[in-house]
Amino acid sequence: MDKVLQIIAGLFAAFFTLMALRWVFDPSSAAEAIQMTLLDGAARSSQIGDIGAMFFAMAGFSAYGVWKKRAEFLFAASFVIGAAAVLRIIASLVHGAPLLVEVIIFELVVGTIWAAHARKLSA
Repeated sequence: MDKVLQIIAGLFAAFFTLMALRWVFDPSSAAEAIQMTLLDGAARSSQIGDIGAMFFAMAGFSAYGVWKKRAEFLFAASFVIGAAAVLRIIASLVHGAPLLVEVIIFELVVGTIWAAHARKLSA
């Protein structure tokens, strides 16, 4: 089971690495992939910088955690994606954004897998 968690955690790290690179090289399709439109002006800079940084952080933390068997990096990646899920729920409840249940479930599953692998490494 430990090896399965490691492989799945690594695959998610690779997925988020690809998403991060899309924000660098093709931000329009990266935005579209997460149901956004690419903004204009200063908002575009913030959108690419902030969202790209989030994807790079998750990719880097999770990849390093899997590669070097460092639980704290996997916990950090899990925290980032878990915070995204919580903030999506708040955006829906407080600010009228649509509740993207499938996206929230995906984020919670990925965060749980990263945290589960981290717990196995810590044991």
